[in-house]
Amino acid sequence: MFSRNSCNNEIWEIGDCEVLIKRGKPILGRADIGINNVISKDLEVVPREPPLRHANIIGWPDERSKQKIIAIELASESIFHKK
Repeated sequence: MFSRNSCNNEIWEIGDCEVLIKRGKPILGRADIGINNVISKDLEVVPREPPLRHANIIGWPDERSKQKIIAIELASESIFHKK
């Protein structure tokens, strides 16, 4: 069984591998959002690996202004973790 801390470390390790090593860009932080927050906006979460534990949010409205509103709402509901 994984502890919250080991899961958290695994997420940072994936980020380091996928972004720092492959793209040469430092990880500054990450934002975690719950699937229920996404679903409440009439969007869907679809697993999309690689990288491990990655998923895409799909079902966005066509109108750019509506996309922006939803993105701002999701950002405000997310939890930011500084590295």
